[in-house]
Amino acid sequence: MRKLAIAMTCAAIALFLFPVATLAGLGVDPGKVYIDNLYPGTKAEVQVTVTNQNDHEITLIAAARQPDYTTAGYEPLPYRGWVTCNPAEVAIPAGGKTKITVTIAMPQGAAYEGKQAEAWIGFVEKGSTSTAQIGVTRLLISMRGSGASGVGAMPGDTGGVSISAVPASQRASPTTWAVLAGAIALSSGAGAFWLLRKKPRKRQKPTG
Repeated sequence: MRKLAIAMTCAAIALFLFPVATLAGLGVDPGKVYIDNLYPGTKAEVQVTVTNQNDHEITLIAAARQPDYTTAGYEPLPYRGWVTCNPAEVAIPAGGKTKITVTIAMPQGAAYEGKQAEAWIGFVEKGSTSTAQIGVTRLLISMRGSGASGVGAMPGDTGGVSISAVPASQRASPTTWAVLAGAIALSSGAGAFWLLRKKPRKRQKPTG
């Protein structure tokens, strides 16, 4: 029973990580975007380029999600409805690329001034039963405070929203993690197969 439980665990790990490995050829740029001076009634638009380096077409779903972790000084953005992707679904041919427009809109009258928040744009393969994602753009948003002080703006600043992007080449490549996930998935699957195939040794009868 113990071997069966271990084998089932290995198989579950392999099934969970396999979709990540299949998207190992996905490139997303920029990897990180700083959006400063956002305030009620304003919005920012970010262009995200998605490249398919696989030898087959893939269809992806793009959406804002909660970050797995946040940059120091930032909290998870509680209003994911402020972030939209257009188009939200894209089919990318083998070796091709496409652009997605990400819009961050802070509604008029929103009571979220003087905050710093982070949200991620994640990609999943359409039709996949797994929630595993590979390739993200991190949005680090600074909201201007009311009155004479604010985050992302000097006292009295009434300027517009500013955007600065960090290319994906300057941060850890998601493809590297995908390759690692693929290796773990394969080894887990092989371990499950070996445990299930291995026959238990016959106990020798006591002599004498």
